[in-house]
Amino acid sequence: MAMERASQGISPFQLEFGDLGVFPDARRPRVLWIGIGGEVEKLVILQQRLEDALIPLGFARESRRFVPHLTLARIREGTSLQERRSFGELVMASGLEAKYVINTGSINLMRSQLTPTGAIYSCLAATRLQD
Repeated sequence: MAMERASQGISPFQLEFGDLGVFPDARRPRVLWIGIGGEVEKLVILQQRLEDALIPLGFARESRRFVPHLTLARIREGTSLQERRSFGELVMASGLEAKYVINTGSINLMRSQLTPTGAIYSCLAATRLQD
């Protein structure tokens, strides 16, 4: 499996939550995210290896630069531009004062189904990290 091959030789690692942000920008945000720091180099290696393993299976290479983050919220369609702008300003003025650490011991393939009542997530496969 591609996940098992990509994770070979990568031991468990720690990531840290970073700053809050929005995509695409604070004037018209659609997604609220939190950045990831810590041992990001291992995460980047995993991402590159997974992408390389998926290309022969018919998946296209991602055109956007990989930006390690966790999506926290999506702003619903129909939200006014003023509400979006106010939300973006609030996020950009906020900050995290505590340091949160994530111990990463596996990688999971997740399915995200967006529905009118919210996203539904399910784990399709998992692989443990080990040297």
